[in-house]
Amino acid sequence: MSFLKRYIYFSLLLYFFFTMFLSVSGYFKIGLLSDDYNNFYDAVNTGLTKKFTGHLPYTNDLHLRPLYYLSLQVSKSVHDALGYDYDNFIFYRFQNLAVYFLLTFIAGLIVFQNTNRPDIALVASSLILIFPNNLHNICWTAGRDDIMLTLFSLTSIYFTFRYLKKRILINILLSFLFFILALLSKETAIALPFVIMFLIFTEYGINTFRNRKVLFANFFILAVYIIYKFSLNQVKPSANSVYYIFTAFIKALISLIIPFDYLSLRSSFSEANIFLFIYIMLLVIVLILLIKNIREYKTVTLQAFILFLIIIFPNLLAGYFRPQLILFPFSIITIYIVSKALYNYNFKNSLRIVSTYFFIAVIFFWSVTAKETVKQWSSSYELARGSLKAALSVPFDFTKKNVIIGQPGRVKQSFMFDKITGPYNYFRYYDNVIKDTLYDMVLLGAINNESIKAPLIYKRINSDEFDVLVNNEQQFFYIEGIDDKSFSRGIMSNGVFVISLELNSYGKSKKIKVRKLAGDITCYIYIKDNYLKIF
Repeated sequence: MSFLKRYIYFSLLLYFFFTMFLSVSGYFKIGLLSDDYNNFYDAVNTGLTKKFTGHLPYTNDLHLRPLYYLSLQVSKSVHDALGYDYDNFIFYRFQNLAVYFLLTFIAGLIVFQNTNRPDIALVASSLILIFPNNLHNICWTAGRDDIMLTLFSLTSIYFTFRYLKKRILINILLSFLFFILALLSKETAIALPFVIMFLIFTEYGINTFRNRKVLFANFFILAVYIIYKFSLNQVKPSANSVYYIFTAFIKALISLIIPFDYLSLRSSFSEANIFLFIYIMLLVIVLILLIKNIREYKTVTLQAFILFLIIIFPNLLAGYFRPQLILFPFSIITIYIVSKALYNYNFKNSLRIVSTYFFIAVIFFWSVTAKETVKQWSSSYELARGSLKAALSVPFDFTKKNVIIGQPGRVKQSFMFDKITGPYNYFRYYDNVIKDTLYDMVLLGAINNESIKAPLIYKRINSDEFDVLVNNEQQFFYIEGIDDKSFSRGIMSNGVFVISLELNSYGKSKKIKVRKLAGDITCYIYIKDNYLKIF
């Protein structure tokens, strides 16, 4: 049996067991959440022109992701053609999973192409497959854009290296094609030409660029894309302060090595989570051993860090990062380190033993965390359905603006129905339509399931003003798209003024004041499966 066939067969076996693992964890019970409903609405109810200009009703104008929305449109058509009920989302789960498998297979294929070692290729694809932060993207369909971005980017890298090994024109043309597809899936693909250039430089040296200038065609494609997006499309991103850039970098670095969302990480440190401390201690020990005992690893570590900065540069410009966004950087860094660490250098016996035990420990930690991650998304969906059932029973007056305070929005990193208009219309009219609008102005987040269900406490100040307090330290208020500093200064929206009065130990809002500013406003507060009308 050839080495390539071995890699293919063992990959299929890995995917079978991983599917069983996901099934036990509740993966196939997860429905659409949060942005998913609005994204599907945009996909189904707009034509190609709006998709390719980014002028979609519920999409940020800075986003230009036509292939993502086209994929949602096709998914919806196939879903309906197969006869699935409106509330049966299993087809979307299988579809996300299939693309995820393909992504990890291509990642391993890149390693195999560079090493001709099926075992090392399988290690790379397995690490990407099981890393808990990557699983957010298959549980939440809004994360499909990151899956598509990573798949097309890795495929572009694969064909680039095929071209460098065998100068066949079709390979470099396919590399350019998949780069274009990556750009049309998500904007952060703008980092790909620089990533490819860095990988080629570290593998072949500077002479490769002089002899194969056709590789720089990627930069021509990038220039055309930038001109289209920022000139013809009249989209200008806002500048971010050094604070937000640095914060995004720290979050990206944490997401790369620790599979926890940021609030849970704070909670784990404050509660002295032994499991997490052991994991971090293992990371530090092995990193020190590698750098101390293998001289070449100092270079590899430095190169990996530079590569990481190149990949996340678009996110640093935006000043924003969350665990779901780590899929693309994690895949590239894993391919790079595994190829360099397990192929080019020989381990001493003692170091080999330590590394083996470390690898087993990490896989165990990731597996446990991955199962909990998937279970959390599944339980969040069930909790969200409960709050939606309550909303569907409320006789909202849609001649007025209906503002909701305390709508359950997220548990840890798993989003619920934090944009209630989409799911409300979908489950009321059984289709991707939006006839009624609800304004879930202030959302409720929590670190665990029990806390998200704990009833809020409110105190009326007068007929047009009241205070709301969370029930415990594990709950917090937030406004989508608004940072905590702005929240503390006060926000006016849809005839209502809201200000954060007190923060908890995590720096999140635990008490807010709500004031009515206009006459045609109806305000509800969500308390224990009930929407209580305040004014």
